Amino acid sequence: MRLARISWFVLFASVFIVTVSAAQLAYRFTLPTDGWSAYAGPFGTEDGGMLIYQSNLLGGSSPLRRGDRVHAVESYVLDPIFFDLGLGEEAVRARWESGMTVAYSVLRDGKRERIDVPARRWTVAAWLAYTVRDINRLGNTLGTWLMLLVAGIVFVRKHETPAARALLLLCASLLAQWISGSLPDGVSVTLYPAVREFTFFFTYSIYLGLIAPALFDFTLVFPQRKATIERRPWLLALPFAAAWCGFFLMHQSGKVEVGWLGTLL
Repeated sequence: MRLARISWFVLFASVFIVTVSAAQLAYRFTLPTDGWSAYAGPFGTEDGGMLIYQSNLLGGSSPLRRGDRVHAVESYVLDPIFFDLGLGEEAVRARWESGMTVAYSVLRDGKRERIDVPARRWTVAAWLAYTVRDINRLGNTLGTWLMLLVAGIVFVRKHETPAARALLLLCASLLAQWISGSLPDGVSVTLYPAVREFTFFFTYSIYLGLIAPALFDFTLVFPQRKATIERRPWLLALPFAAAWCGFFLMHQSGKVEVGWLGTLL
């Protein structure tokens, strides 16, 4: 298979995106964790931005309970958007090692309680259970890998067409998001700035930064290239430029609505 320069670029970019996402996931396996899956409370409600705990993925005894809402860690209140502990994260991180405990302030049954949560390590078994236990997550897993398989076959057979390249980049971005989101982030990720940034991008911001513009490009070239794109193929770069401008604004302002609106458009 002889590839044109643009096809090589798209193939390299797709492999790079997936590899970096897989690398940051592998590193997160080495970090201490409380071992629970959680989700952020809906914005605009009293639970807005708080981590709401769902299930104990590592099993065994745990002081946490289903429905606990984490308000603070070692007296440091979690940021409602980025869960950033700020200047206090170094002090917390010093206590957040496997076998040690860290104090959580949680809202439980309408009351605030202080509990000591032990640090543990993720296991491959817990990760696999998390990806298949929920029917929606299982469907997302199967759908993501099936789409990548289709995109790979199409790229091998039709790599010279813009639609095949756009589809491969789109499906690689979806796979990178799936990889990052296949392990809960929660409190442990917030303690490590670099990990927090990579996780935030690949799990959440990637919808604005890569998935939305790749999908938009695909609609411009499939099933046939639009006339404007036929005359000016460089226009395919504009959705990515616009998406990254939006990503920069979201990152600087902390307004996650920018990302949602960009993806919706």
